[in-house]
Amino acid sequence: MTGVLLISDSAGDDPAGLGPCRIPVQTATAALFTFDQFCSAALVILDDRIYPTFVARRMPRREDLVIVNPHPDDATVWNRAVSLGATHVVATRDGSDWLHLKMHAATDFQYADWESLLGPGPDGPAQPVG
Repeated sequence: MTGVLLISDSAGDDPAGLGPCRIPVQTATAALFTFDQFCSAALVILDDRIYPTFVARRMPRREDLVIVNPHPDDATVWNRAVSLGATHVVATRDGSDWLHLKMHAATDFQYADWESLLGPGPDGPAQPVG
């Protein structure tokens, strides 16, 4: 499996509102991502705004599909998530910390900066050993 695939048609450096993250994310539009990219990604993040285009592509169900919802008050996202077999729905601003941890887990924590993920310990920042 490869890394994280973000499917979004939104322009800009952060199309799904993930915020800064050390994990490399491959971004593709709903019309241009490949079947192999979709199936081989360790985690797929789908921008809810492209749901109709995504459904038209008729991708198979898969584990580790997360829908990012830019409109947290939109309860209809749950129907779309169930229809796709998504494992989670995340509001872009409220769920970015959880999503970052999910991305780290999907990539076997290869890019984890534990200090920033867990915060300083009770005795302050961790000190190098040795």
